[in-house]
Amino acid sequence: MENEVQQEIRSYDVVVIGGGVGGYTAAVRAANAGLKTALIERIQLGGAGVNQGCIPIQYLYKNVQFIKECAQAKKRGLIIKGIELDLPRMMRDKNQKIRKYIAGMKERLEDRGVDIFMGTATVNADKTVEIAMGNGIEGRIKAESIILATGSTGRIPKQYQSMPEVLTDENAHDLVEIPPELVIIGSGGRACEYATLFSMLGSKVVLFVGEDHLLSSEVDGAIQEAVEQNLLAMQVDIHYNVTVSDVFEDSLGDIHLDVKLGSRDKMIICSDILVVKERCPNLLGLSGLDLKVKNDGVIADFSGITSVPGVYAIGDLVSGMASASAAVAMAIQVVDTITGKQRTLKNQWIPKAIHLLPEIAVVGMSEAEARQNGYPVKVDRINLATNLKLYLDDATTGFVKIISDVDSGELLGVCIYGEGAAELISQAQAIHAMGGGIEDLKRSLHAYPAASAVLSEATLAFLK
Repeated sequence: MENEVQQEIRSYDVVVIGGGVGGYTAAVRAANAGLKTALIERIQLGGAGVNQGCIPIQYLYKNVQFIKECAQAKKRGLIIKGIELDLPRMMRDKNQKIRKYIAGMKERLEDRGVDIFMGTATVNADKTVEIAMGNGIEGRIKAESIILATGSTGRIPKQYQSMPEVLTDENAHDLVEIPPELVIIGSGGRACEYATLFSMLGSKVVLFVGEDHLLSSEVDGAIQEAVEQNLLAMQVDIHYNVTVSDVFEDSLGDIHLDVKLGSRDKMIICSDILVVKERCPNLLGLSGLDLKVKNDGVIADFSGITSVPGVYAIGDLVSGMASASAAVAMAIQVVDTITGKQRTLKNQWIPKAIHLLPEIAVVGMSEAEARQNGYPVKVDRINLATNLKLYLDDATTGFVKIISDVDSGELLGVCIYGEGAAELISQAQAIHAMGGGIEDLKRSLHAYPAASAVLSEATLAFLK
């Protein structure tokens, strides 16, 4: 049950501001530790990740993966006829699943005694928090520790702000029809995800990349090349070093873009565009705190400690920590810090996934980063087709790349491009978290045949 704030100040051990996956994890963790906990959420539990980001995209990817499997079924002796796309039904099912998941989040919080307040929080210097509720009720609460999990907000680049309706990475998963042609503007993981998704759903996709390669510094160079080749094979038209100077919609509803393709000026006309929003830290209601900030967020260490005693920050709000997996990891770390536990985890060893066909997952350093940090680097790469389970499943596109210290056997980084990569990467992270290296990865045991064995199979090349 949601709480109404009374005029008297209610006291808590911990107040969490923001109900995304990071804030939710922090609140559950704090309550489990016996701390009296409150959570304040302005819009909707689940935050951007559950409502607008990786969760709806993951749902849609499951559907297009099924389309892909049906197309490949004939060679396995299965004739599938009459596949028809019912997009409105797909959207309803997606939204229903998200609503049920959010209801489950709320139930789990309440079961642990977390008080949930739906409203806008303003934090004062004395660590009192004013809450403006949607029904006009206002009140105050206070806490010994405040965890800021306000996340980030999306901002449409200036040249697109005059468009009455523009698809963005925050609303493109709620379509009721598939655009016949779609220009996607962006270079990162989200742009590549939507390029893959809409191409599989039947759109003619053009991808305008502002840089000279995809995925910037997000992933290893070998994966950048593989993703480009895969998108090209899907008939996605990719243009690099593109600058969009102007955009407008004509009387017929067509969209005109003035672009510079390298050194050439060109006018592009299309039916729809999708713009990946710029992410900005959400500092709403935090001006009363003397927080040190940079352009990309609050300055905090991985324990969430900010410049204000007793105030912690996690997730997208923090400079350099913009991912749901980072938010969850920091939430655990922050509550451990509050309760006096010592726990260390390197930011680089937070797994990250990009949901393409096939998936990308990375953890640790890329090869380039390892070399830049002065390590004597050993690299081994194994194709997924060498793994029997993946071979039998026709999931042979992709590879595993392992980066290690050639002298010590220290595991420096792992990147996986292939089906199930987001699940496979966890083994490498767990071994590293336990202080293990290449030898430990080699000795990990698996059922036979198992896709997870591909990591230990890859390490065989390291050892004499």
